[in-house]
Amino acid sequence: MTELNGQAVPKTLGEILVEAREACQFTQHDLAHKLCLSITLIQDIESDDLAPELNPLFSKGYIKSYAREVDVNLEVAIRLFEQQNQSNAIAEKMQSFSQRNRVQTHNNYLAWTTAFILVGFVVMIVFWWWQQHNDLKESAPIYQLPSVRMETRELEATVPEFTDVLPVRSTEDSQQVFLAFSQDCWVKVTDASNEVLAIGIKKSGSTLVLTGIAPFEVTLGAPEAVTIQYQDIKIDISQYVTDKNARFYVPME
Repeated sequence: MTELNGQAVPKTLGEILVEAREACQFTQHDLAHKLCLSITLIQDIESDDLAPELNPLFSKGYIKSYAREVDVNLEVAIRLFEQQNQSNAIAEKMQSFSQRNRVQTHNNYLAWTTAFILVGFVVMIVFWWWQQHNDLKESAPIYQLPSVRMETRELEATVPEFTDVLPVRSTEDSQQVFLAFSQDCWVKVTDASNEVLAIGIKKSGSTLVLTGIAPFEVTLGAPEAVTIQYQDIKIDISQYVTDKNARFYVPME
C-alpha cells in the first residue's frame, strides 16, 4: 500500500512487480535477458501500460513469466491485471462514448449550419428573382394600341335593272338580237366592239331587244329559260349549255 494525502492507496501490479524485481536485485535488462523479452516490454509491464491491441492471452503470459521470475503470486498478479484492464476498458469506453458525443455534436452543428446556409441561399435567390421581375415590369415600356372604331357597313350589291329596250345604235353595221325570259335569269351580252349591251338579272316574263355590232357574245345563267331570236330566226342554244350555264356567239359560228 502507498500513501496519498495521508490515505492508503493500493499498489498497482506494475509497482508490485518493480518492488519484487528490486528485492531480487535484478535490473530491467537482467529480467529482459532472463525472460527473452524486449526491454521496452518490461518497461510497459512495470508502468501498467501494455498495449491495448495486444492479445490478452499474450499479456497474461508475459505477466506470469515476470511474476514467476520475481517470486510474486501468480493468481494475485493475474487478478490485479484483470482488474486494471477492466478499469482501463471502462475508462476507454467512457472516453470513446464522450468522443462520439463530441463528434455527434460537431456533426449536428455542421448539419444545422449547412441547412441555414442553404435556406439563406434559397431566400436570396427568390428575393433576387422577385426584384428582377419587378424591375423588369417597371422598366418595360407600355404600348397602348390605338383604339380603332370599327364601323360596319352593309354593302348592298345592286344589280342594274333593265329596261325593255336598251339604247339602239343607229349605224349601218348594227344588228338586233331578241331575248325572252320565262324565268329569272342572269345575262350578259357584249357586241363585237366589246361594248356591254346588257348585264344583270332579268325577271321572268321580261324581254330584251339589243342593238350592236355582230357577232354578240351571250352568257346566260339559266339558258333553259331563255328564247333567242336573231334576224327573226329562233336560235337553238342547247349544244352550248354546260353546268346549267351557257356561253355562245350570235350569229353562231
